Amino acid sequence: MLVKVSGGEFRTNLSGWTKDLSAASWLVSEYGIRGKYFSDANYIAKEKAGNFTYEADMLLGETGGAGSILFRASEDGRSGYYLNLDPNMKAIRLFYKINGAFEERQVLAKVPTFIQPGHTYKVKIEANGPHIVVHVDSQKVIDIMDGTFAEGHFGLNVFGGSASYQNVNVSNGEAANLTKSSLVNAATQKSIYTANLVNGEPVTLHDASAASIQKWVFVPTGDEAGSYSIRTTAGQTLDLDIGQNKLQLYHYLGYNNQRWVLHENKDGSVHITSAHHQKALEVSEDGTELFLSELNPSLDRQKWILAK
Repeated sequence: MLVKVSGGEFRTNLSGWTKDLSAASWLVSEYGIRGKYFSDANYIAKEKAGNFTYEADMLLGETGGAGSILFRASEDGRSGYYLNLDPNMKAIRLFYKINGAFEERQVLAKVPTFIQPGHTYKVKIEANGPHIVVHVDSQKVIDIMDGTFAEGHFGLNVFGGSASYQNVNVSNGEAANLTKSSLVNAATQKSIYTANLVNGEPVTLHDASAASIQKWVFVPTGDEAGSYSIRTTAGQTLDLDIGQNKLQLYHYLGYNNQRWVLHENKDGSVHITSAHHQKALEVSEDGTELFLSELNPSLDRQKWILAK
């Protein structure tokens, strides 16, 4: 896709670009697409992918402004990964936002660097499952494992000034390779179920006939244990409320109470243990309660069938 105007052109192989804020300015200039806004503003393409190579040239405004390249983002960019170059921070940072919220703990990598306004930075992001590698001006600056987001949109961001982007291209894009299945208990034929897909919703059990309705998505976290976050199709994750010792839905925050390790059994079933305290998901003898207890490999009420 080549967007040309009398003042310049924007070279990109992405399409359907949309700004998240009507008050923000995204205009084609001699340096590509230029975003200008006093605060945070996003420009999001319609294409989505899980694994890809994403490249862009970033030029920060001489009079101020930081820029970010977004990936695996929501339609409005309020959730997703941000590869950020900020002269005021004097750093290249990789962080994520969830519903527009940002905390310091969401900074996944920070590389102290003198960021020069008026210099064009060539950025390349390679994502394959939880493995994310970032090159800036042909130098590898970030190499991490993180499973907060598995798939989403591509985008651009400006903060507190202006930033221009050119040669914004994605190659080798493909959907995330994720397991999606229901979870049916081997002993009771009850499936793990939630009545609503909202934060704080209790995670309970339902007759296996609901297995065709309630699907769970297994997203690798990238940790050494090989754990997963187990998510609804709407994105909330299976969360152990440690204070109340109950299972619920919550958006993914990356803590061990939201990470689960699958132990394969010879009969094709799995045991599922919490990365927080290594206790296993179990169903009560009468088939009415879902809870966590010490791992017992021979107990069928701790065995789960992944029914795709």
